[in-house]
Amino acid sequence: YGVPSSSYCYEAVWSTPLAMQLYGLDFLGFEKEVEKYLEPYRTYQGTKKPPSPYLEKHPGYIATPPQLSAIDWITDHAAILWIASEHAMLSGNKDFIKKWTEPIVQACRFICSALSTKGNGFYEGILPPAISNDSGWCVQSVWNNAWYHKALKTAAMFLMGVNHPEAEYFSKKTEEYRRLFRKIFTDVVKKSKKWKTPDGSYVPFVPPVFSIDTTQEASHAFNLDTGAMVLVFGEIFDADEPEMKTAVRWFREGPQWRIYRRFSSEWQPAVLDNEISSCEPCYSWNIFHSLQLEDREKFTKGLYGLFAAGASRQNFVSCETRNGVSGNCISYGTALMLTRLCTIEEKQKQLHLLRMTPLAFFENEGFIWKDVPTYFGSISISGKRRKNSLFIDYKLPDRIKPDRSIIHIPPFSNIEFIVLNNKRLKYSGEKFFVLK
Repeated sequence: YGVPSSSYCYEAVWSTPLAMQLYGLDFLGFEKEVEKYLEPYRTYQGTKKPPSPYLEKHPGYIATPPQLSAIDWITDHAAILWIASEHAMLSGNKDFIKKWTEPIVQACRFICSALSTKGNGFYEGILPPAISNDSGWCVQSVWNNAWYHKALKTAAMFLMGVNHPEAEYFSKKTEEYRRLFRKIFTDVVKKSKKWKTPDGSYVPFVPPVFSIDTTQEASHAFNLDTGAMVLVFGEIFDADEPEMKTAVRWFREGPQWRIYRRFSSEWQPAVLDNEISSCEPCYSWNIFHSLQLEDREKFTKGLYGLFAAGASRQNFVSCETRNGVSGNCISYGTALMLTRLCTIEEKQKQLHLLRMTPLAFFENEGFIWKDVPTYFGSISISGKRRKNSLFIDYKLPDRIKPDRSIIHIPPFSNIEFIVLNNKRLKYSGEKFFVLK
């Protein structure tokens, strides 16, 4: 089984965005479908060579099954490893965990092996040059490393939870990987050319590629989609760090805005048009920055942009570009992931609720979510606003007890009472409550 990216021109599976779509399916309660679509990757694990001249076949390498494949990206391995580990933790399904634990371990071993690759002309200790997107360029890119770090970190977390003997090693390897990548990337950015911002200051250009550059990546639209902004999603940099602030600023304010034209080619140098990518909305990684920074205006604009411009409001078909609808399903994975994370998010061993939920969710009849899977078990939560009162009902997960469960109070201006599970509290401006 597979999920073709489109019925029109993408009648194959692109595994990296598929992983985000499977996250969305998990959020919506389609656990069995997630497992059905992941099964071919387990079946065909180790049968394909990674798309890099520097990497050999490995029993742990995960790729799109040949019957479903169009263009293989090196990130496909990491994306499937990430979502398989996520699903194992979200579902707690013992049968899935038993079936997938060894493939996950093998996949981690492949990453560790790939990170030890040596060669001429590229940085060692991180992922070597490989194909990272449909361009076919074989380069050492930010995009590839962001996915591989996130996958290894998530898989190590899962393996820790099942007390696997290699979990500690993979966890330490993840931290070594992060430290080395940050050092390399920070040095590359320091040496990068500077550009003049609209306010007259000069800041460095944050490149998408830092060795074996084809000279095309910086001006290509994929600079936004598979460029430096993904490092926040990849958990290597935080959104408030200078490199990430500068990376986002390029797409909001860069000189390409002088020639940018709406309803023109999607291949013009990319910008963030109303906080989503002018090329492929599903890769608007800046929205993860806004979520982390708790920038409600930019986050809400980006999230609603994914639903309103990343898909047709007439037929609900997802779009690849702002100006050319291609009947696909890609934008919804990112949109659903962000919808879930702004309302329910695990952080270390804590559970955060309503941290960035858009205020519109609470209007009229409000929202009701039932049995949403989390690392700790399923949770139900609902919220609505009535005049000067905010009503929030919740049922906390019971599979694993979080260290803390925190409910964040949305920033309404005229709330006098908070009603938590029918308990009426005088509201004194608290930003959050710790739930018991």
